[in-house]
Amino acid sequence: MTLETVLFWLWTPVVYGYTYVLTLATSTWVVERALEHANADEALEDDDGRRDTGTVIGKLENVLVLTLIFAGAYTALAVLFAAKSLVRIEDTGTEDSTYYLTGTLANFTWATLLGTVAVAVANAV
Repeated sequence: MTLETVLFWLWTPVVYGYTYVLTLATSTWVVERALEHANADEALEDDDGRRDTGTVIGKLENVLVLTLIFAGAYTALAVLFAAKSLVRIEDTGTEDSTYYLTGTLANFTWATLLGTVAVAVANAV
C-alpha cells in the first residue's frame, strides 16, 4: 500500500465529514438570503410550521445531495430534483411556488457546490 493510498483513505473521510457539517450549518442561512432576495420569504411569514418542515426537508436533501455527489451518482441527482419537482407540481402558480423553487434551487446549488469542492480537495491528495 502506497503512502498516497493511505493519505487518500485518511484524508477523504475528514474532508467529506467536514463538508457535511459545513453544509448543514450554513444551508439555512444561504436559503434564507436567497428567499429574501427573491421576496419569497413573505409567503410563509405567518406559517412557522411549514417553514420548520421545509428546513428539515432541506437538511435531509443536503445529506442526500452530498452523499450522491460523493458516490459519483450525478444522474441520481437529476432524478432526485425531477422527482421533487413532480411532487410539488400542484403548487405551480401559487404564491408558494416562488418560495419552493427559490429554496430548492438555493439548497441544491449550495450542497452541490460544497460537495464538488470537497471531491476536488479529497482527490487532490
